[in-house]
Amino acid sequence: GSFAGMARQAVIPTPAAAVVLGLVCSYMIRLFDRQKWLIGKGGRLGFIAQVACTSTFVALRYGLRVIPSSIRSLLETVLGEVVAPATLVDLSLYKSLSVSGISTALAPMILSTIAGAFSMQYFKEYASKLSLPRLATPTAAVGATGAIAALVSPASAGPAFVGSFVAMSAPTVLANRKAFAAASALSAVAWVGMTGLLLGGWGGKMGTAALLGVLMYGAFPKRVTPRKRSRSNGTVCSICTYMYQNM
Repeated sequence: GSFAGMARQAVIPTPAAAVVLGLVCSYMIRLFDRQKWLIGKGGRLGFIAQVACTSTFVALRYGLRVIPSSIRSLLETVLGEVVAPATLVDLSLYKSLSVSGISTALAPMILSTIAGAFSMQYFKEYASKLSLPRLATPTAAVGATGAIAALVSPASAGPAFVGSFVAMSAPTVLANRKAFAAASALSAVAWVGMTGLLLGGWGGKMGTAALLGVLMYGAFPKRVTPRKRSRSNGTVCSICTYMYQNM
């Protein structure tokens, strides 16, 4: 709910619309939990918030048009009307992106997302060692990471938040630090790729970028080296079995 509530007034214009957003968000999280969608993947909660935010935006922007005018005017008065710059897609923003510009912006963004992921993990582990269970939770660690990043370097606070969401992944999804770093770097790429999407102050957009990074990392084939069976151990076991059967 708090992730969805990060939406700006251009997207969710009134308190009544925010109540509708909260109800949609509640339904979405129950649906995702019941279907066990994306369990253990970092950015899942932010993605759910984004889906709820997008659904509410579409309902306000397009859904009210199919309602009779007498009722529509009342609903628009209560719920408000979404205004520019809120929009789902603006492809013109991609025209201003150049290869050199992307390369220049992407490097510090990747470093910030990786720093956010590791900072979140270290904060959680340190709070656990200090026997502070309330601060050792993923949500508390994410909040602390974002707050520290905003104080230290406001420009890197957004990417650091994205990285901290990546770090919420379960060990079965991201098993080690290399996996955290790779998924965080891919989430930065996803963040740049979303330049022309969900504009105007969307709740859950950062979580969506984090989830995309985790999913892209999971899509890469992993090299698994099978453990070779020791010939000596196999021979010893065969001898032992033979002796036992003939005793």
